[in-house]
Amino acid sequence: MNTTVPHIAGAASGYTEKLLYLLMQLPYPILMENKGLHVELANQAFSNLFQIPASSGSLLGTYAIQFTPDIIQFLENPSTFQEVTRSQMQQAKSAKGDILLKDGRTFLRTYIPYIGGDDTVRSHIWIYEEITHVTDSSNKANSYAVLLEQLLDVLPLDIRITDDSHKYIYLNKIAEPNDSLRSWLIGKTDFEKVGLEKKGMEGALSRMKQLNEVVVSKHPISEQKSSSNGTFQFQLSPLMHPNHSKVHVASVGWNISQQKLNEELLGQTMELYQQLMNDLDELVFTIDRTGVIRYVNPAFENAFSTSYTELVGQPLKNYIAGNSYEWIIQSSQELLDESDINDHQKKTGTLSITLSKGVESIFDIKVQKFTQVGYIEPLTVIFLADVTSHVQTQKELEQVLKKERQLSDMKTVFVNMVSHELRTPLSVIQSSAEILEMLSAESELSSEEVKNYAQSIVEEVTQLKSLMDELLLISRIESDKMKFEPAEIDVIQFIHQLVQAHFLPWKDGRRLFVEARGSERLVKADTFMLRHILMNILENAFKYSPQAEAPHLRIFFASDHWSLVCRDFGIGIPEADLPQLGSSFERAGNVGDIEGTGLGLVVVRYFIEKHAGSLQFESAESIGTVVTLTFPYEPCS
Repeated sequence: MNTTVPHIAGAASGYTEKLLYLLMQLPYPILMENKGLHVELANQAFSNLFQIPASSGSLLGTYAIQFTPDIIQFLENPSTFQEVTRSQMQQAKSAKGDILLKDGRTFLRTYIPYIGGDDTVRSHIWIYEEITHVTDSSNKANSYAVLLEQLLDVLPLDIRITDDSHKYIYLNKIAEPNDSLRSWLIGKTDFEKVGLEKKGMEGALSRMKQLNEVVVSKHPISEQKSSSNGTFQFQLSPLMHPNHSKVHVASVGWNISQQKLNEELLGQTMELYQQLMNDLDELVFTIDRTGVIRYVNPAFENAFSTSYTELVGQPLKNYIAGNSYEWIIQSSQELLDESDINDHQKKTGTLSITLSKGVESIFDIKVQKFTQVGYIEPLTVIFLADVTSHVQTQKELEQVLKKERQLSDMKTVFVNMVSHELRTPLSVIQSSAEILEMLSAESELSSEEVKNYAQSIVEEVTQLKSLMDELLLISRIESDKMKFEPAEIDVIQFIHQLVQAHFLPWKDGRRLFVEARGSERLVKADTFMLRHILMNILENAFKYSPQAEAPHLRIFFASDHWSLVCRDFGIGIPEADLPQLGSSFERAGNVGDIEGTGLGLVVVRYFIEKHAGSLQFESAESIGTVVTLTFPYEPCS
């Protein structure tokens, strides 16, 4: 057997997994041990030959002494076998010898020491070749060499062997596809090759320097070369001649064009990915299992006014706190703790987060499991989309819809109210007029009866006029046509005149009790609006306290405001009805047949707001109601 080719195979196996795989598939039993006698290579043919109860792959790294008993039990002369083995390993020289198995088969065992760059034996290689039915072992060895050469020809590797004078002693078909040129190159140098091809000497000079470097240093070197055939990665390694007299150089190259292309595409993809992250309006960041930030995009930096380098490596709770932080951490832990969860599963929600300038914003959030390059443990990536404006718009839309529903309800109530409020006075007016007409025709109408019926007509017409006035006021308010014209007035005198005209006495004979407290002073008010406020509050006090003590009105002058407090002793207001007082057409549930529309307080509230004042009710059923109105002295300021 030619021992040169196994050296080539042994050298090449160190540079590619494919070559190792093919060597493992060879039908020749092969065993390679390091100097510590641990298995570096054992193919399946070797395990099958000695029926070792383990796969060839599981033998890697094991101590060879462990399966020696499995080998010697098949040998006819085990002691001779062990003695020869020790001798060959000590001499560290290539050797061959026959071994006889108990089943009658004969094998040629070839020993090859692999010498490293420091002139020490790094590995022991044993190759077994059955010669039971072969008379010419040299022919068999030649066949084995041919097989290995064919193997090296089909490998996707550029394999070249040169001697210490840089002459080629082997090239495979990848290194030189032309068979004639490949045969011619054996024994030639690169200088002769470029001379034949009439090319420049620069490449040959560069290669000669590299070969010299490997021969002298006995250390491998690597380089990349680009040509019309693509980009190749080359590894040049020293290869000791079997007699240790010379250093050959094994050059193995493989095409990395696709790898380079993939790297370029990956770089472009990463640039595109980074650009996408930079352009996103969403806040994007990743955190690990402990809640530490591992990545943020520019939108996140801007939102928290903090740079990338300051954010990464910091706990998320330094920037997002409270319930929002707890939700993010809990969602992340749930995703990371599920071993069978896929990278597309996510947690979603809506959170309120306070940003760097104290601005509270609302975000739609998505938390997803994520595997980032460079991290063994998976992370979670969080996407925050600011929906504050959308939420605000939605709330405003809901308010508009609510107002529209309220308006629709008000219209319905208004139609019902107007139908009722107009029908009753119109019926009284109609019947009173018919009675007057009938009695007038019969000449039986006394002056007292005429007065009574006429009074009924006047009262109902007054009631209709009051309703129409309130509706017109509300119409002017809603169309923003009410002018606010405050003027300095003596409020004591103003109230005294109003009370004298309408409440001393009121129509049922009761007289309003009025008193003032504090240091009297002039106030600013719109007299039309103030008169309307007082008339409504005082009339209600009388109207909703029939047959009770007359209402009281007190005027208070404080240092920075003045107020009116009206107290009655009437039916009071149910507690459940207090919140909606002042809404259109809303009245307390206990008013019974007492006339009213619920519109008066709507106007009153509007006029009070124009004065920058406030309105407050305190009431209890069957006890009475206290209405407090508070105003600043300078409503315009």
